Parts: sequence; structure tokens; C-alpha cells
Amino acid sequence: MTLLSAYVILGVVLGTTGLSLASGLSPVCRAFRAFPRSFPAALLFWGSGVAWFVFRVTQLSEVDLSGFPRGFLVGGFVSVGLLALFCLRDLLAVRGLAALLLLSARALLDAGYMQQPRNLVLSVIAYILVVLGIWWGVTPYVFRNWLFWVLKKPLHYRVVGAFIATSGGLCLVTAFLCRS
Repeated sequence: MTLLSAYVILGVVLGTTGLSLASGLSPVCRAFRAFPRSFPAALLFWGSGVAWFVFRVTQLSEVDLSGFPRGFLVGGFVSVGLLALFCLRDLLAVRGLAALLLLSARALLDAGYMQQPRNLVLSVIAYILVVLGIWWGVTPYVFRNWLFWVLKKPLHYRVVGAFIATSGGLCLVTAFLCRS
């Protein structure tokens, strides 16, 4: 992934998420409110997180594996991921979101590696994603409570949505200003 594509993808994801939240449409708010305990969202986010993590494991070199059979690792992670879908369903969508935040932060930091100062905005957002991914992965109820607080009043979700959309816009502007 190039620095330009990383900025554009991040800007589009943040922009659409922020604008949909700031719009305050009733179906959007219902979808956000149902997200933490939604089984379809858990399938999408947790499944994507497990698939991406297993893909990363398959790309490790033999030195990184320290002689451990790759097949056992892949099978173990796929088994644990599938077991979580059936045994740990509560707030699994939030845990999947946290896994995706951590994995995407790695991809964003890899895209901006050794490209200072053009990667500054990307790096700041990536490290924010790392902190949020660890925090929400360890305590998913904090994300749930924060989301319910945001959706409680129109002012809250409009301000938070505008902030997220502005961050996405900043990424898009930076993408085209820092092109090489």
C-alpha cells in the first residue's frame, strides 16, 4: 500500500463513518446502537479480523515462527476465532472492531514508513487507532457505554460525527498535498 492510498482509504472510511453519524438519521442511529451486540456485525468484524490476522501469520518468515509449524498456528487461530463466535458472542463485534483497528494501524504505519514529514497525520491517527484498539479490545463495555452516550443526544452524535468526518477530510487533503 502506498502512502497516497493509505490516506485516501483512511479518509474515505473516516469521512463516511463521521458523516453517517453526524446525519442523525434514525436507521443509522439504530444501526450504531445495535452494533455492540449485533451478531451480523460480529460475523463481519470478528470474521474479518480473524481472517486478516491469519493472513498475517501465513506471511511470517520461518525465522519469526522459530521452527513452530505454521499449520498448527493457523489452525489454532482459526479454531479460536470460530469458537469465539459461538462461546463469546457478547460484545464480539466490538472486539472484532478492536482487532481491525490494530491491524489497520499496522498497515497504515507500514505505508508511511520512512516518509517524514508526509506521514505525520497518518502516524498520529494510526497511534490513536492503536490506543483505541487496545482499550476497546480489553474493555468492550467502555466502547458500548461511550457509544450509548454519543447516541443519547443529537448534539453529541453531531459533534462526534463532525469530528470523525473532519479527520477523514484532513486525511484526504493531506493525501493530495503530500503526493510525491
